[in-house]
Amino acid sequence: MILKNLTRKKTGTRQLVRYIFRYMLQEEKTGAAKRKNNTPFIIRHNIKSKSVEGFIKEFEKNLLTRKYKRSDQIIIHHSILSWSHKDAIHITDTKLRSIARKFIQLRGVNNLYVGTKHTDRNHIHLHFAVSGNQINGKSSRLSQKEFSNLKKKLDAFQKEKYPELVNSLPRHGRSKERFNAQHEQVPVAEKVREEKELTELSQLRKNNKKRELEAEREREFTVLSPFQYSPFGEFAEGGISSSVDTSPG
Repeated sequence: MILKNLTRKKTGTRQLVRYIFRYMLQEEKTGAAKRKNNTPFIIRHNIKSKSVEGFIKEFEKNLLTRKYKRSDQIIIHHSILSWSHKDAIHITDTKLRSIARKFIQLRGVNNLYVGTKHTDRNHIHLHFAVSGNQINGKSSRLSQKEFSNLKKKLDAFQKEKYPELVNSLPRHGRSKERFNAQHEQVPVAEKVREEKELTELSQLRKNNKKRELEAEREREFTVLSPFQYSPFGEFAEGGISSSVDTSPG
């Protein structure tokens, strides 16, 4: 598999978590999840909440426990595990959860993790939000050597337990350039794409809310009250009067 880690400094927790779970949020808003009767694929570690807003609050609360604060400190990590499209037929949710558990064990069990799978491209990939500091307040940053060892151990685990994923075992280089390419701040293009998708999701929610309000007004308008105004200038009990006295005087 390919393991990539992007970092966010100063801000970005809410945006990242909502970006990772954007498909789940969209399905919840449109009711698609209930119609499909699907259970969302969610991986949590050191997280008690079961909602996206709950995830965000726990990450923000954990950040306050950081012992050593710096102006350039990492607030949150965005880790991505991806596999070749040639192995897609062999990948199951059970295997993804197994590899995810190993990733968490190797990356550090004292961090906060929430993640889910994305299948919007031609290959399956897992997205994780990983806390910038551990639950003991220490930084969760990995050095170049530690990150390289993590990748090798994770690939060794996959190779031993799931040898059928033969197309998803990359050759590991040792160069600093390769490390920087896989352990970098969020590139501009990625930020633009995230912001665009979140904007579209926000607009969808606004449109749905507008339709709900319009439907509610329509229901209120069509309900007959005990005393309703007659088009002939009088109130008719039980509804509009069906007869009018047209005699003179």
